[in-house]
Amino acid sequence: GRDAEIAAVREAVRENRLVTLTGTGGCGKTRLALHAAADELDLHPDGVWCAELAAVAHGSDISEAIAGVFGLREEFASNRGPIVVNGLVGPRGDAYAPDSVVSASEAEAYHRTQIGWLADAGVDMVTALTFPQVDEAIGVVRAAKAVGLPIVVSFTVETDGRLPTGEALGEAFERLDKETDTAAAYLMVNCAHPNHVRRAGTGAWAERVRAVRCNASRQSHAELDAADVLDAGDLREFAEGYVALRSLWPNLTVVGGCCGSDLRHVTEVVRAVS
Repeated sequence: GRDAEIAAVREAVRENRLVTLTGTGGCGKTRLALHAAADELDLHPDGVWCAELAAVAHGSDISEAIAGVFGLREEFASNRGPIVVNGLVGPRGDAYAPDSVVSASEAEAYHRTQIGWLADAGVDMVTALTFPQVDEAIGVVRAAKAVGLPIVVSFTVETDGRLPTGEALGEAFERLDKETDTAAAYLMVNCAHPNHVRRAGTGAWAERVRAVRCNASRQSHAELDAADVLDAGDLREFAEGYVALRSLWPNLTVVGGCCGSDLRHVTEVVRAVS
């Protein structure tokens, strides 16, 4: 009898990173969420997971509870190296086409809430992914600093190697570091093809860039938004692009994939840069 509500939840989940169901105790929020999740199973081949947090008394125990659901504690029980829990945050608006300018103070207040939750949950660091404008990045760095969390800032660029706002990547990184006293642990670029990222060039700022996660496709953000079919791009070209970026940015040590990429792309990159 709640088909309409289930459909509304499913639609909300597909359009938003986080969906919260609110209501009085006992009104059926959990049952509604579970039914909606069950109907989404066909769209998620890796599964849909339920983490029961009602019994968690302290925010610092949330990450432990979630790790238990996925069996991470058991899977990595014999691991001898450090395991870093990284919390991800995105921009306030559309990463590809920001519809408004977000001031540094507005961004700090907005992101402080979520980053505060992540800090309470016990994450070791935060990464701000796919940020399209500098002032918002300044605010998110200040928000992380206020709660004592290391943060990495990642800008996205268009096909010309510039931010969606038109600002040059190097100038954006320099302004970010200047306004935050170089508070970010390191800098990053994501959600653009390696050839597009490479057009940003190099400079003194390049020494601070340690991570890149590129799109597999050479399409622009606007073309990707309108695409009906996933473009996996060319594996060899993708990997060679990382090699070229490493020659421009000598401290690049963290590599991965973004839109359209999968294990094949990451494997090819690791082979190429090793």
